[in-house]
Amino acid sequence: MISALSQDIKEKILVKNLYAFLTIILSYVLFTTWLGPRMMKNRKPFQLKNLMIGYNFALSAINLYLSINYYRILRTYWKDRCGFKSSSAYDKYWKEDAYLFWVLYLVKYVELMDT
Repeated sequence: MISALSQDIKEKILVKNLYAFLTIILSYVLFTTWLGPRMMKNRKPFQLKNLMIGYNFALSAINLYLSINYYRILRTYWKDRCGFKSSSAYDKYWKEDAYLFWVLYLVKYVELMDT
């Protein structure tokens, strides 16, 4: 099951292709250190207060969702620790764990927009 799951994870967006990851990180570094300061050199700052409030609320909601689900899964793991691998729920929780970590991985990309 774990090898099938790891194959499933490798097929997810932004995990499958290392070049996409490197391109995003390189673009971020170039924009924050070179392009962004040049574009804003002679301009007033953008007024993004309402956008940032919505953005922060959305990130808080996603992180709350992830935290609640991680806690629920950890509680289940703890409760079933003495025979969990023989349980039929084992496969289901591995998939759910992988999905939650993938969502967390995507959220970290979104958080790059804070800068």
